Amino acid sequence: MKKRWLILIAVGAIILVQLLVYLGFQGLGSLPLVRSSSTNTTRTVLIPATQPTRLIAKAGPAILGADIGTFVAKYGQPLSNSRPGNGIYVFALHGNAQTHTLSVTTTGNRAFYILLQAPAGQEWDETQAANTCMAFTPADKVYERSLPLDDTQGGALGVQQVYVSKSLLPLFPASSFTDGNGKQTTAGTFTIVLNYAANTTAHFSSCAVEVGFQKTASGA
Repeated sequence: MKKRWLILIAVGAIILVQLLVYLGFQGLGSLPLVRSSSTNTTRTVLIPATQPTRLIAKAGPAILGADIGTFVAKYGQPLSNSRPGNGIYVFALHGNAQTHTLSVTTTGNRAFYILLQAPAGQEWDETQAANTCMAFTPADKVYERSLPLDDTQGGALGVQQVYVSKSLLPLFPASSFTDGNGKQTTAGTFTIVLNYAANTTAHFSSCAVEVGFQKTASGA
């Protein structure tokens, strides 16, 4: 009788071990395998699966100074070529996921620079370019002046329209508001930049809204 009990205990232990091994492999089944190689050996490493971080949509107008979540609420999750680590988020403004027409650069999760591309093959005139970017500006803006935007050789790149918005004051430090020479200027200053299309000053390929001035060759 004693011998029979010892046999049953041994068989039970073997079954238990097999069950634990099976469950262990089942638990690891969801982990992707990453194969790493060296000159001498090849080994398999198990790493946890990760999912890309999804941004939380937030209520409010998607404009300069707004939380990036307001852009998510309006345009959906950023496209795969976004660079969250650098604060850059890309969206399809015109509804075509293959056309990356809206880029938002953030600082502290707030929109600091917004770039909009004209639809493929459809360049804007000055009114269209200005109105497109105007939709991304604070409602309390006050127009101050316009400046040419040139390259270092004096070639015309576009037009820079200067505004001031009091609502931007609490959103960014005073040092964020700089002029074309990189020097601190009136707090609340932002610009709309209309960028000329190639080889013309009659049409525009993009426009941008940004805190402070875009740096110019001649300064501001």
